[in-house]
Amino acid sequence: MGVGLLIVNGTGDLINAALGIEPRAAVGVPIVGLLLWYLSSRKVRAFFLAPLPRRSSALAHLMAAGRLVPTRLDLSRLGKPHDRPREMSISEALEEQRRDD
Repeated sequence: MGVGLLIVNGTGDLINAALGIEPRAAVGVPIVGLLLWYLSSRKVRAFFLAPLPRRSSALAHLMAAGRLVPTRLDLSRLGKPHDRPREMSISEALEEQRRDD
C-alpha cells in the first residue's frame, strides 16, 4: 500500500512539474525514486516478506534478514586451544599504567 501511495505521489509530482503547475514538485520525483529504491532492497523485502513465528530469537531475525549465515561446522570439534604463556591481564595492565602516571 505504501509503495502504491509513493507511486501516485511521484506521478503527481512529475505531472505538476512537467505542466508547470508547481515547478517545485520536481524535487519530490527523485525523493520518491530513492524511497522506492530503498523499499525494493533485499533487506527491506526480507523484513516484510519473511514473517517469523511469534517466539523467535534475535538470531532467527538476523537469518531471515539475510544478515547471518548459519555455521556449517561444529565448533566444539575444534578442541581446547594450545597452552600459551600467560600474558598480562587488562586489570594488571591498567594497574601498571596508573603506577607509571
